[in-house]
Amino acid sequence: MHRVLLSCKSVDDARFIKSYIETELPYEVVLSFDPKGIEAALKARNIHLLMMQTGNLAAQDIAYARQLRQNGFVYPMLMITDAIGDTNVEEMSEKHKIYFLERPFELKALKGLARKLMVSKIVPQQVYRRYRTNLTATLETFISGEKFHTHMFNLSRGGAYFEANKKPTMQVGDLLRLKVHLADMDREHHVHGRIVWQTHKGHAAGGFGLGVKFMKSTDIYRKLLDKM
Repeated sequence: MHRVLLSCKSVDDARFIKSYIETELPYEVVLSFDPKGIEAALKARNIHLLMMQTGNLAAQDIAYARQLRQNGFVYPMLMITDAIGDTNVEEMSEKHKIYFLERPFELKALKGLARKLMVSKIVPQQVYRRYRTNLTATLETFISGEKFHTHMFNLSRGGAYFEANKKPTMQVGDLLRLKVHLADMDREHHVHGRIVWQTHKGHAAGGFGLGVKFMKSTDIYRKLLDKM
């Protein structure tokens, strides 16, 4: 059986991702929460894919991944990160088999990438630049009309990351109207999206975290019609 070593900062995230991968893919997932645990697991078990959760990608994260390469780990690595920054991801994937997945992402994207890394020699690396923000935002569900006040901490072309002071009743898959308050410009920006993941303890300010993927208005209304 193929085996994944998953290293997370959050116990809740680790358990959720482990459960999802072991349910959706024929892989065993081993958990670790610090570098010592990673190194011990690599020595004790045959690991075919290493997944490491980081915050905003930092130089020390890359240095540690390359150190593992120098120590003899030859299988692919996937770094789940909030922002890639200026890292040359093409070079890292081509030369070192180190790949990146930016949050927010859909679980099926994680599933597909994990499967490709297990069976393929070459995996194309997608690049989406992410920007750190700290803007207030109001999220409203299309179905129930519930509104929730949040802070938006990360923004990319494809989605954004939000934290709320308490857990909303919104669920993964819910369709949203998003109202972002641009204080400096004294205006608001409106977009649509869908919740693709949640976490009880967010990485930015410790609130309840929500990953949202942006959607076109036409796609939103098509999905709403499908539910009728």
